[in-house]
Amino acid sequence: MNYEEINKKYGCTAENFIKDKETEYSICREERQYAVLLYNILRFYRKTEMRCGETGRIFKVCGIPKEAKIKKVFYEATFMRDFFERNRRLVLGKDEEGKIPGILKQKDFTRKTKAVESMDMNDFFNYKLMKYVHKGEVEDCEGKDLIYNLGRYVPHAKLSEDELFTIKCMMEAKPDIAVLYEKDDKQYLLFLECKFESGESSYSNKDKSNRKKQSEIQWMIADFLCRTYLEGKTEVSESMRDKKSSCLVRFVRKDGKKAEEEIKISDLVNLNGKEIFHEEETAV
Repeated sequence: MNYEEINKKYGCTAENFIKDKETEYSICREERQYAVLLYNILRFYRKTEMRCGETGRIFKVCGIPKEAKIKKVFYEATFMRDFFERNRRLVLGKDEEGKIPGILKQKDFTRKTKAVESMDMNDFFNYKLMKYVHKGEVEDCEGKDLIYNLGRYVPHAKLSEDELFTIKCMMEAKPDIAVLYEKDDKQYLLFLECKFESGESSYSNKDKSNRKKQSEIQWMIADFLCRTYLEGKTEVSESMRDKKSSCLVRFVRKDGKKAEEEIKISDLVNLNGKEIFHEEETAV
């Protein structure tokens, strides 16, 4: 095969970005694109009886038990930011119960800080988060500490530098995929962090003296949510609980040394094209 033929077969075309055939030669290097294909698979094969062969192996790599029934799947789930905002509006609108449905739909929502000082701090998402990281009651908490996004705002409450850094990381982090599944009449929350041709990232402070892995922070988010807002209803998934980290899912072009921990992009593409969307092969 000469260069012109090679360029025609593998060159920069929309068809080659994610190929229908010889998928391992797809141009796309963005893990988010392949994460969407995994999202589709997890939703489509939500029932246990639908999983076999490569599909069953994909679920195993994701740390999902064979007998688990998928209830919900979320892509790039911004739980922390969105739960914070919903809680803030509900708590601050408590004295205007009739207006709450309208408040929840507003694009922007503001309230004076003074109104916060007479409220119970334990009702606020931010205070629960600070208590979780601090492992106890937090002193010198101000009104602004409760109603501002702690991913951008540094609270005045008495917290160590490491605790402040951890809170900031938790508010900024979001797993690529979040899965809510049911097993033995219990509900579990699982976070998946997807990687393709890259390693796990970490958060670091300005002077690089403090680093926290993505998977560690994501586990803390799941643990925090299950202990507070999902308390009594949802538990952290077994695989995350045992490792105290989210599940790292590695996408690869071909089988590697750790095939049991990897998902080939050819499997993602083929299952989406042939099984989920029933795409017909075009004649060459």
